[in-house]
Amino acid sequence: MKKIKTREQFEAAIQALVGLELADVTYYEIEYETQKRCYLHQPNIGHFLDFGVEFRMACGSYRSFLWDGTFYQYGIGLFPHKASLEVSTQRQWVVSDTREWCQFLGSSVESARVYWSWVAKSPATPEAYRTYYPQDIELAFTCGKHIYLSASQYSDNSDSLYGMSDDILVVFDESAAKKYCVGPHGIDA
Repeated sequence: MKKIKTREQFEAAIQALVGLELADVTYYEIEYETQKRCYLHQPNIGHFLDFGVEFRMACGSYRSFLWDGTFYQYGIGLFPHKASLEVSTQRQWVVSDTREWCQFLGSSVESARVYWSWVAKSPATPEAYRTYYPQDIELAFTCGKHIYLSASQYSDNSDSLYGMSDDILVVFDESAAKKYCVGPHGIDA
């Protein structure tokens, strides 16, 4: 059940993450015909998830970041419950103890920011007919580290990301965020 329908509600829901302590992280992937963890196909950039990521907070609540079409066909959605209520897949990976995530466990979200992008409904008059959607989210934690979540896919041909995607990319490294124009390094930021 999606309650977030406006930009203001989305921004408020992202800000409500501030102060919440991260306890566990689970990834959700499409059920491909392989047992490999597909999110690792470009580890130098981050983790690419074709459904998304679920946070269990220390207070027992959940926050799930999944690709979503509330604002536009492809963007990031935030759900205040387990991801399994939105997607049906058996490909779930608890990644809390991985090198990337273990440093965040026990830390609280210190700040949160949404980076909105847009698509023009009419190429002839793009300024008048823009639809804005959440392209990237930046979460800073009390451990001194931060992550970016982005509705992006990777192109092997151009070594670049393209937005408006049905993947959720998790970027852990600031240099990767800069190189691939994520968050504050994006074109519209």
